[in-house]
Amino acid sequence: MILIINKSYFDMYIHIMIWVIYIILVIIVLLAVMVGWVLLTTLIINVNTRQDEYSLHLTGLFKAKLEIKELNPIIHLNTLVGNFNVKPLEVKKTQKIQEPEKKKEIKHSGKRKGKSPRAIKRFAIHALNTFRIKHLKVNIDTDDYVMNAQLFPLFYLISSPRRQTEINFTGRNELELIIQNRLIRLVRPAWKFIRSK
Repeated sequence: MILIINKSYFDMYIHIMIWVIYIILVIIVLLAVMVGWVLLTTLIINVNTRQDEYSLHLTGLFKAKLEIKELNPIIHLNTLVGNFNVKPLEVKKTQKIQEPEKKKEIKHSGKRKGKSPRAIKRFAIHALNTFRIKHLKVNIDTDDYVMNAQLFPLFYLISSPRRQTEINFTGRNELELIIQNRLIRLVRPAWKFIRSK
């Protein structure tokens, strides 16, 4: 009788352990899929001075759009959990003014903490190289007719359907820029930066 009871408990224990392992594997797979989705999703940065559009879009996750009204910037955030409007200047005004603290003497040790400027510069260059320009249109007026006339043939020669450069004589200075990237491209530069000294 005791052996039968022990065997039934042992079988139940095995079944529970199998279910626990199964649930853990499912969670790991779901997390791996989510991380892979985030790393492979497209990051889009849009700058359009002609239409006053400035946005950062991570496909399927969130979109941030900057709107400027009477020199008061408003950031519209569309996320998976809801929509939010952030006014940076108002947030800054509502913060309490803290009394200045007495400066403590900082003892400098021989060893430098943090990353070196060279490592930071290298990371910035490698990170910027991962971005791809999908659309570029530059339309400028230098306010100098002679300079405009000299730049006109150069801008015409370097212009292409994806990268348009124009000169105007009407005082307009406009920029339309769309750049894309995937977060997975930033993993390698970030890893090198973390390992650098």
